[in-house]
Formats: sequence, C-alpha cells, structure tokens
Amino acid sequence: MKAKKWIALVLAMLMVAAIFTACTNSETPSNNGGGNSGNSGNNNNGGGNSGNSGNNNGGGDSGNTDDEDEEMVNITFWFPDLGGTTGSAPKANDVIAALNEITEEQINVHVDVVWFTGLGDYGTQLVLGIANKEAIDVALYMPSGGAGYINLLANKCMMDITDITAEYGKDLMALFGEDLMAGTVIDGRLYGCSTYRQLNSNWYINMRTDILEQLNLMDQATSMKTWADYEALMETVKNAGVVQYAVGAGGGHGFVPDSGCIFGGTYLSDTIAFDTLGDSLYTIMTDQDGHVYSMVETDECLQQFKMFANWMAAGYVYPDTPYDQDSYQAVMGKGIEFSSLCMSEFGVEVNWKQSTNYDLTCIQLTPGYLSTAVCQKFGIFVPSTAKEPEAAVKFINLLYTTPELMNLVVWGIKDETYVVNDKGEACYPEGTDRSTCGYHGMDFCIGNQFLCMPWEGNGTNFRAEALEDFKNAPVSKYMGLTVDTSTIDDLVAALSAVCEEFRGIMASGYYTDSLYKEYVDKLHAAGVDDYVDFYQNAVNDFIA
Repeated sequence: MKAKKWIALVLAMLMVAAIFTACTNSETPSNNGGGNSGNSGNNNNGGGNSGNSGNNNGGGDSGNTDDEDEEMVNITFWFPDLGGTTGSAPKANDVIAALNEITEEQINVHVDVVWFTGLGDYGTQLVLGIANKEAIDVALYMPSGGAGYINLLANKCMMDITDITAEYGKDLMALFGEDLMAGTVIDGRLYGCSTYRQLNSNWYINMRTDILEQLNLMDQATSMKTWADYEALMETVKNAGVVQYAVGAGGGHGFVPDSGCIFGGTYLSDTIAFDTLGDSLYTIMTDQDGHVYSMVETDECLQQFKMFANWMAAGYVYPDTPYDQDSYQAVMGKGIEFSSLCMSEFGVEVNWKQSTNYDLTCIQLTPGYLSTAVCQKFGIFVPSTAKEPEAAVKFINLLYTTPELMNLVVWGIKDETYVVNDKGEACYPEGTDRSTCGYHGMDFCIGNQFLCMPWEGNGTNFRAEALEDFKNAPVSKYMGLTVDTSTIDDLVAALSAVCEEFRGIMASGYYTDSLYKEYVDKLHAAGVDDYVDFYQNAVNDFIA
C-alpha cells in the first residue's frame, strides 16, 4: 500500500499548492497565461470530445514565464518506429518540427527524436544505450524484447522521478490520480508513467454480422444470456454450412489468448475476470480477498476446459486452434470461423473490422480489472542516465495534457497525413492508406489516448464514451503491487515449459481426464506450489 499512500500525499500537497497559487494570483495579476498554454490545438483536432474537461490545460503549471529567460533545453527522445509508418514515413520530420513549435513555445524545450525500426531491436538497443550513458532523456517502455517495464527497472535503466514529477508534472499527477499512478510506483517511488488509455480490456464473444443476418440470427445473438444459448447459435451456424467452423482462435493459445479470465458457469455473465499480478504463465488466479490459487486446479478452470471439449466434440471448433500462429483476427479474416472469444478494449467492433474486413456483432461477457500489469504494459519513462530529467518531465507533462501535441504524435499533420471527415473523425486523405499517408501512429502506445481525435468508424463521441467506460472499470485491490520474479528464474522457466506444452491444447477443446491429470502432475513437478506461495507472500506483504 506504500504506492497509494505516496500518491495520496503528493496529491494533497498539490491541492495545497493550488490553493496557495490561487490566493497569490488574486492579489498579484500574472501575465504568463500558463493556464491556457495547452489549448492552442483544441480547435483543429476534436480533443474536446474526449470528455476530459480537466485535462486540456496544456501543462499550465510547466509553462512558466521563467522559462522565457532561460536558454532552450534540448532533450533526446528514443521512439520506436511503430509499424514502419512513423519514424521512417515521409512526413516524420515535418511532424517533429511541428511538435517542437509547441514544446519550444510552451516549455522552452526542444525535442530531438531518435527513431528505431524493429521493436525487438528497440528494447535491446535501449538497454545498451542507457548502460553506455548515451544521451537519452525520454523513452517508451513496452512489452517487446528488453523494453518491458520490469526488465528496464531490473537493469537500473529507469530514473526515480518522484520529486521531479511532484514539481514539474502536477497536471500529470492530477490526471492519473491515486489509483492509476500507483501502477508504476515501486516501493513508494515513481519510475515511469503509463499511457493514459483504455487500460480496461473487456472480454467478448465476437460474431460475424453478415452470417447472423444471412441466417436471420441477429435477435437470437443479441439476446443471448447463457452458454447454452451460444452453443445453440453455433449449432445453427454449423448446420447451415456457411462457414468452415462455428468458433476458433489463433496465436496458438486456444480460446484464452491472455490470462486473467475463465469462461464458464451457466450464464455468460458468470465469466470470471481476475488480476493476474503480472503472471504470464497462465498459472495463477487471484480473488479480491487476498488469495492466490493454482488456476489450472480450480473447479472453474476445469469446467472451462470441459466446455471447450464439448464444443470440439460437437464439431464447432476449428481444429488447428492450438497450432495456428496467426492472430485471432487473421484467422477470422480468412473466413475460417464464425465467432471467437477475445479480450479487447471498448470499440472492439471497429478494431476487429479493420483487421478482419468483417462487420462484427460483439457481446461483452465481463469487464477486466484495472491492474498494475496493464499500467506497466505501455508507457514513458526517464532513463537513469538522462542529462535533462526536469525538461523530460516537463515534456511528458505537456504531452499528456495537450490535444494538439497528442494528435501530432499519433496521427501526424492535419490536412497532410490525415483529414477530418464531416463526422468529426480523423481519416486518411483521399487515395491514401496507413502505409502511404505519410505518417500514422498507434494511439495506445504513448501519451493520453483520450485527447486524440477518434479514428474513422469509431464515431464522433467515441473518446467520451471510451473514457466513461474506462472510468467505470473495476480497479484491482492489488493496484500498485509489482511482483518481481527475477529471483525465481529457474522456477519460471520450468513452469513455462509445462504451460507451453499444455495450455494451447487444453484451451482449445482437446481436454481429456488423463491429459488434465498429466498437466497438473507436471505443474507440481515443476514447482507450481512454490510459485503460488511466492505470489501469495507478495500479496500478503502488500495488504499488510
């Protein structure tokens, strides 16, 4: 609980400071105009639709008049070339020039961007660059190679920015609040800042709308309440012969691509979501009462495996589900399957249509928890060897609170790399696409997603609706708990091997009693009891 206590203390200090500043300003008029410094982009990017009324001051606290008399500060920002459509795109230099027009005016900081192609290489080069004390003041962390939050922290690549953020990141602190900021606090100290985005993924059944309409099943699909209802729908689709299989998946992980959920029970709403505490081995399960379990051995997980096996026996399941390494979307896009279970963010229909080329009807099963693990997935940090950490935090603060800056970094330059349609959505200029528009980023990797214009197909009010969904998501009681497994590498490796052997097939319908027993026996032989105890002790210490 140290993380939340620290955040609460800092937020209290910020409130006192705000009151003091307000009193001072009422007595002595100020000419700095800082409170409005970040609003210059609000007229051309639709950021106002985000519903984030408290976040559009553009870093008012960091744009002090004192900066005007100081020498311009240069910082270096290491940024992966996302999908080859950002740093290596023709308009990248123009985007960075426009970015610097804002940062130089608002916070007296010039940003030199160093782009990296290949996400795997980015993580490796980032760790080496920091070890060699290269000039890196800001960088992104992400689940790729060595660029993961925990890996960077373990390699002493991250600077403690607690005190700097309290001084230069006041808007940032207020934006995140106690719960979310705790997700990147370790032992009471702040080392990074999560992307402020739809951190709350939900669990869905995704179905092809064209097939539902062709077979006159739309009303039946949208009124489903139980798993039996879903199975009846799959039976009808199978018998109609309009698609190869009624259900399937990809990625080699079966119907559960990400841990944190168990499908089953009688009703669709009986699906269980839980905080994985960062476990990526599909091995532990938690409740919100301080307990950690061996997930595979729970009754709920066993019943899930049996339900999948019933689907396989009935002929609903794409048989290559545990072996096909293509993504869920790619498998559906090939026309192989009618439906799939998935974890996705609010707006899944649009996201999946872009990757499958099908309109989808999506039924939400259960919301997922806001947790430490999701906060440590994508974000930004100041390297431990940064030469200008104060300027770096000023930049981060401005980025997360300025719509114009966010739209530049994500979509590029209005009327050049994107245009705004009559619905108020960003879209590609006529005759271009992602690879030819000149610049196109990903809104979930950096900064404040809710300040970006909604992309075409999401709808004018998408950001406001997504923000509302995000704010209503359940927050795990373990927010702020980071479980460092670096001291049990051998145990993790042993369990990982077992997981790789059994997870895909068990979660795809190939369950048998003997195979399940073999799975459990091998988990115990690999040390699953010690693994559960390790996480249980971490939970006990956290809630003590």
